[in-house]
Amino acid sequence: CADGTLYPIEVHLQLFKQDEGIKFLAFVLDITERKNVEEELRESESNASFNIQHMPVGMIQWDKSFQVVRWNPAAEKIFGYTEKGAMGKHARFIIPEEVQPHVDEIWRHLLAGEINRSTNDNITKDGRRITCDWHNAPLKTLDGKVYGVVSMMLDVTEQKKREKELSDRALESEKITHIMVDRELRMVELKKTIKELESKLIKAKK
Repeated sequence: CADGTLYPIEVHLQLFKQDEGIKFLAFVLDITERKNVEEELRESESNASFNIQHMPVGMIQWDKSFQVVRWNPAAEKIFGYTEKGAMGKHARFIIPEEVQPHVDEIWRHLLAGEINRSTNDNITKDGRRITCDWHNAPLKTLDGKVYGVVSMMLDVTEQKKREKELSDRALESEKITHIMVDRELRMVELKKTIKELESKLIKAKK
């Protein structure tokens, strides 16, 4: 600028050959605003990437073929696979065979543009069976076409185990209660029978 400040420009040059020699026609564009927008986008993407890498829940991004294109550290902790080891793999590598039909149905709804949630069993790298709570959402272009899916998951194995233990205890407690109530009813009936017999004996003596 005239005051000595600098700003970014984009220059388009056109060469002209004329009798008096070679000339250039220059179109100069001030791209300050575009550069600012690009910088904001880069900063936004950088922040988003940082958040994904440090979020406490697992995050997996899939392409339309159900293959991994992004895998954060929390997903690595849950399933045991590094991002490099998981990249490009089809989802089957963490899904038990008998769960596959259920997951196929979920995937069909996702490709149709529907958000969904699922709790199902999964398999870790070392072969352990775990239960995960999944939140899935389709990724769409500006014109509404699905180009992939993002999934966030939590390992709820211990939670489900505790819930089952509590449920089993509740059932056991209910059984014991039924047994005690039944015993009390039998005792009442027995006492009634004894009183009736005593009454008959007294009458017989008279």
